[in-house]
Amino acid sequence: MAGCFEHQLFGTGDGYGLQVRQGDFCLLYNFEQNQVFGVWRATSDGGNYEPHAWHGQFPNQVRIEEAGEIKQATRNQIQALVGSQIIGKIYVGELAESLLQHFQPEVRGQTARTGQTATASRPTESRAPRQTTPDYLLLPPKFFCEDTHRVRSQGEKIIDDCLFRLGVRHDYEPQITIQGGQMIPDFVVYARDGKPVYIEYWGKLNERDYDARRIEKTLLYRSNNLPLIQIIPDDLQKIKFVLEKELENWDVPFKDSFFSLLGYFFKRLFNMLRSR
Repeated sequence: MAGCFEHQLFGTGDGYGLQVRQGDFCLLYNFEQNQVFGVWRATSDGGNYEPHAWHGQFPNQVRIEEAGEIKQATRNQIQALVGSQIIGKIYVGELAESLLQHFQPEVRGQTARTGQTATASRPTESRAPRQTTPDYLLLPPKFFCEDTHRVRSQGEKIIDDCLFRLGVRHDYEPQITIQGGQMIPDFVVYARDGKPVYIEYWGKLNERDYDARRIEKTLLYRSNNLPLIQIIPDDLQKIKFVLEKELENWDVPFKDSFFSLLGYFFKRLFNMLRSR
């Protein structure tokens, strides 16, 4: 789901995806939660812009941008509006108008077409920047890292330790000011020009409340033009490779493996001598 927002791309395996035209409105269907979200506006015609996205399962793609406040509806509500069990298709005329009226009354009449993508994704119900205290922040930071940081999960420890071994300057859970409020990223690192790059570890995928917070936070990063590196549990098995690639993409300096291991060895040796 995060890939939809990261790449500003929707996709489907069905042929109607190639019929979408720039300017059409698009809705997004979450298969697991049976929820439909909207609306977005297509910024391209239907095509195949990122063939490897979603492991190639949704090749008929369209570039998108948000078209106002994002709202949601159940699949049953959408089926009632369009009078059909099939919701993945192009809608025109009165059906399109009724869908737009349901999601965004203020955009009614701007277009006679709207489509729905088949990729699973769930944006926030509101674009207003707001952050409540997530449940995980109530957990004590009981995992000790090699650089003396204390973090809240084993996954965060793996990331922190890898950043340390790569010699990357990083901070844990900094509080940052964004438009309309505050936000707490998991980590912040710094590009060569000194600009911050944020890292989020999404440790609980496919949990409804967690996914809602995750998508809301991802949209906050995007709306505030903040660079973001996203790590998921599968990445932990190859965390050094993943982080090196992402850090290089954002021009964040890091040590090569030889010097990283050498520095790690001397630090451990220093700690051992100091503890005697």
